[in-house]
Amino acid sequence: MKVTINPGKRNDITFLEISTDDRRNNKPMVIIIHGWSARKENMLFPAYFLAQSGFFVIAPDAYGHGERKTDALKEPLSILMNAIAITADDINTLIDNYTDDDRVDTTRVGLAGVSMGGIITYSYIVKKDRKVKAAVSLISTPDISAALDSSSKEALFKMAGIDLHDDDSKAKEILKIAEAIQPAKHYQDINGLPLLILNGTADPLIDIENVRKFYNFMKPIYYDAEAIQMIEYPDVGHAVNFNMVQDMAQWFETYL
Repeated sequence: MKVTINPGKRNDITFLEISTDDRRNNKPMVIIIHGWSARKENMLFPAYFLAQSGFFVIAPDAYGHGERKTDALKEPLSILMNAIAITADDINTLIDNYTDDDRVDTTRVGLAGVSMGGIITYSYIVKKDRKVKAAVSLISTPDISAALDSSSKEALFKMAGIDLHDDDSKAKEILKIAEAIQPAKHYQDINGLPLLILNGTADPLIDIENVRKFYNFMKPIYYDAEAIQMIEYPDVGHAVNFNMVQDMAQWFETYL
């Protein structure tokens, strides 16, 4: 089946539409968000697979990334925290953009995110006004503070452009902000939303033990224990593999 890719823009949000050219209407939508220092085009592989699975896929640029880069945000700390907070606020705008579009059923929307995009996903699903029916986090964590204070913290700060040896005050500042926007603190607001957590056991950036703790805490408080699942991929690092993409598609097929 031929897959078409079309650029779009709503307000300042730039995105790609990825869908099969089969003239079917009322497809479930999946919004998929890239990681730090990436852009919407980096999501074309998983988006293509999702489109072939029958979903209407939206891949946006996170705030401060891709076509949304701005010279006003040269500080890595500001870019990272704004990317998380502002992009999480963008999700409803993207969904509302298709309210009157016959191609899409906006009552069946899934949200997925890779790495930083996963943090954005966690940050969105604890919002009171969320509009998605299911979510998938890939190679990410809901516990930002724990990640930034783990054995992998030096690599994470370096990725954000901060050298812990040169700027300890900047590290303390980012930890303070991370604690303030921590999605794991608002776990009760997930309120049974179907959530799939996908992580590699050899990820040098995301401490999988912190993700396991979150999952093991959440599972007993879900009314439907099957609606929250964590899949670990042995020897997989900080990368999305084909098995993750397949598992994501199956999750959305089940819950959208």
